[in-house]
Amino acid sequence: MAMKDSKKGRARRATRKRPGGRERAEKELATNRTPRSPDAKERLVIAARKLFFRYGYEDVSTEMLAAEAGMSKTTMYKLFPHKSDIFSAVIAYESRRFRRPIDEMPSDRAGLKSAIHEFGFRLLELLADPEISRFEQLMIGQAHEHKAIAGRFYREAHAASYENLGQMIAVAQENGLTANRTDPQRLAMHLITLWKGDVHVHRQLGLRTEGYGDLAGHVDQCMDLVLGPLRT
Repeated sequence: MAMKDSKKGRARRATRKRPGGRERAEKELATNRTPRSPDAKERLVIAARKLFFRYGYEDVSTEMLAAEAGMSKTTMYKLFPHKSDIFSAVIAYESRRFRRPIDEMPSDRAGLKSAIHEFGFRLLELLADPEISRFEQLMIGQAHEHKAIAGRFYREAHAASYENLGQMIAVAQENGLTANRTDPQRLAMHLITLWKGDVHVHRQLGLRTEGYGDLAGHVDQCMDLVLGPLRT
């Protein structure tokens, strides 16, 4: 007489058939590897960017990172001792798209105004990228489980941006571009918050996909509101 499946047995088999996030990610990546760069560290960062942006931090294993970069885990650990260090390198890599080293800042007023405008324009272009929006959503969703990584993400992505823009505003104050003498770091926080606005909140929540419309006009209007009329 054939034995009937118990409910618990069927549930166990069903559970085994459903791959978890990490297992699913490993299968997807098996046939779609990152093209190799001659520089090992750059290759690893580019590979990690692909994985973190697609799966978030939690579902990416060190085995996946090494395989995607085409190197051994031993080599990977020589380049970056911890997975979290690779994550920081990815954030720094992305930040180069809009940040500017302070020693490259122009000293004339027109150049300063253009540099601050460019910072805001490129920042919002980056945030409007669907890939970046998806990554932010993944990080927000995993923040409670990985508080240390959430803190690192804030420092590398947000706090560092405030600091960089604050340095630019400080130079603008010194050169008389703006008469607003409020602490430059505070002004930077206000300006970035205003630049992002309600559009960014809606994008994070998946409530809209469109951008800011007249992006250049929006950036300039926010600069006028926070910094006041700029003297060029």
